[in-house]
Amino acid sequence: MSQKSSLYRTIEILKDLNNGKKLCITNLATVYEVSDRTIRRDFELIRELFGDFVTKEGECYRAYRRVLLEDVLSATDLMTLANIVNLFGMTDKQSVVSDKTKGLIKTSLEVYDFKSRPFENMQNRDILKKLEHSIRFKKEIKILYITERIKTQRRFHPYKILFLNENFYLVGENVSKGCFEFLRISMIKEVVSTKKVFYPHRDMSSFITRIQTPFAAFGKEDMVVRLRVDK
Repeated sequence: MSQKSSLYRTIEILKDLNNGKKLCITNLATVYEVSDRTIRRDFELIRELFGDFVTKEGECYRAYRRVLLEDVLSATDLMTLANIVNLFGMTDKQSVVSDKTKGLIKTSLEVYDFKSRPFENMQNRDILKKLEHSIRFKKEIKILYITERIKTQRRFHPYKILFLNENFYLVGENVSKGCFEFLRISMIKEVVSTKKVFYPHRDMSSFITRIQTPFAAFGKEDMVVRLRVDK
């Protein structure tokens, strides 16, 4: 089996736990062609997101209760998950989510009409995997960024991938210029790891949680805007 993305792997592990399977680190590492350490991180992520619902027996794990996705996914979460599935252009055969989760997504779309959908469809999955890995493990990267007018390279500390105004952005610190940046992911043509680990700035991380527009400027105090409407 070829290597799967960490998103695919983690959801598959969660599905198997929900089905009552006993999962062992070494076996999973062999199946997904990753290190034992990577699988342990997957279990840590699952525990962080869904709480402590598994028991550990040596190097193996088994769930003592099921995770009910209806209880942990809001309508916004479901739309995000739907966008992720559509983003990667997955067929039913390749889908990383269970039939039950697909049903939840379909049900939510019968009630909600989400107008904010991605204009772009990510074609280069290799770049997405590299960005995902560098964000998760705080790895500095070198980026080749090409717009209609210019081609540039920069060293970058990636913090998050954001979906804003129907586009996907990589946000973080441009180390080459020492500034905060939004980069359109569709314009990132090459990602190379420098093997360096960075430590996120608390102020930048906090700023990212408040971002509402790709035109937000880091370092400027939030302003209160009052509108006067003539009757």
